[in-house]
Amino acid sequence: MKIERILNILHYCFYIIDVKLHFLSNKINPFVHLGKIPLVKRRLKKQGYNSITEVTNELWINKEDGWSIITSGGVLGASIYGILFSFMQIAEEIYGFDLPTKFTSLLIFGIPIYIVLEIYIWRKDKYLTYFDEFEKWPRKTKRRNVLLSFGYLVGVVIFFFWSLLY
Repeated sequence: MKIERILNILHYCFYIIDVKLHFLSNKINPFVHLGKIPLVKRRLKKQGYNSITEVTNELWINKEDGWSIITSGGVLGASIYGILFSFMQIAEEIYGFDLPTKFTSLLIFGIPIYIVLEIYIWRKDKYLTYFDEFEKWPRKTKRRNVLLSFGYLVGVVIFFFWSLLY
């Protein structure tokens, strides 16, 4: 299915972006230095870790239930909602009729979006097979798709704000 593949490519690219941002934040995070305290260092060794960075990396970049997977799924759902909400705003202005309240639109659009993402991405961890395929991409292809996904996200944000001003 074409839609399933596109959604999984976006999900993977948002995951990559979030992981890269996490690694960048590790470089500037002052709490990483807490692992140098002898008491904390002993506690980490007892739990089988070498550093706080190792603990946070495990928490963030785990593909099955890490924070980056949750974030990338949320960004994907929010971007689709942003597109639908923007079209609703524009239609309301063009045709001059009152559409449901903003909270009701969240339910009207949110539930189908969740169902679509559940079917095409999350059910039976379907995204993991796509992630295995996408990790084999050449570096150039991966970079191009990440940039296109970032451009898509910027376009959605611009479209959303434009629809509010329309």
